[in-house]
Amino acid sequence: MKHFKNVLFVVLLLSSKMLMAETSTISEMDKKDAIINEVHQLLKQPHFHFENEFMVRVKFVINSKNEVVVLSVDTDKKAAENFIKDRLNYKSLTISAQKETFVLPIKFISGR
Repeated sequence: MKHFKNVLFVVLLLSSKMLMAETSTISEMDKKDAIINEVHQLLKQPHFHFENEFMVRVKFVINSKNEVVVLSVDTDKKAAENFIKDRLNYKSLTISAQKETFVLPIKFISGR
């Protein structure tokens, strides 16, 4: 009977650890989705004109004040690079994700 209790205890312990790991993974995904949504809101309605749609990759971190710090913008379109830096650099987010580096693809679609 004592052996059964020990086995049951180990099974319960392992299952609770797996449940906690799964919960933290889900919350990490929710946090990243929230950050993406906030960045999307900051980048709405660009103030420059473009004819064709194009993609850029933005690499950024969030500092200790929950501000976005743009590290690089991978594009050859200077207007898009300036727009992204103006809209994102040192803007505060409501989600805390300090010392994480994010790479976000952004697609610009012309307003037909």
